[in-house]
Amino acid sequence: MKIEIATRISVISGVCLVSLSLFYYLVIFSPQKEKEIIALQKQVQQDAKEQQRKEYIAKRKNDCYSIYEKERKQWNNVSSMKYEEKRDACVIRYKTDKWKGKNCEDLVPKIDSNKNSLDPAVFEAQMDIYVDCVFKVTSEKF
Repeated sequence: MKIEIATRISVISGVCLVSLSLFYYLVIFSPQKEKEIIALQKQVQQDAKEQQRKEYIAKRKNDCYSIYEKERKQWNNVSSMKYEEKRDACVIRYKTDKWKGKNCEDLVPKIDSNKNSLDPAVFEAQMDIYVDCVFKVTSEKF
């Protein structure tokens, strides 16, 4: 009789232990593992997008340099080039007399006191004109 009770207690304890282990695996361990896998997949996707962006920028810079070389061979007044990542544009600057005798300070963007801020696109365009004036160049975007 005592052996039978001990056996029952052992079997019940074993079943409880297996049930708790199974519960832990299904409710706690497995979902956490899935979350880690999903986070890793998102990170891989972000890394791939970033790599694509870097490759695109490198290609555009190379294209911009090719345009610069072509323009430099064609014209003797090519001053410089740059790739503007923000605007996705290749800017070639040419020396010019267009700004001779002009006061560049008059071209500095003015912020209207009635408005809190100037439209960023307008501000950037006005700053480009001002910079061109200061360096006595004209810019072309490709």
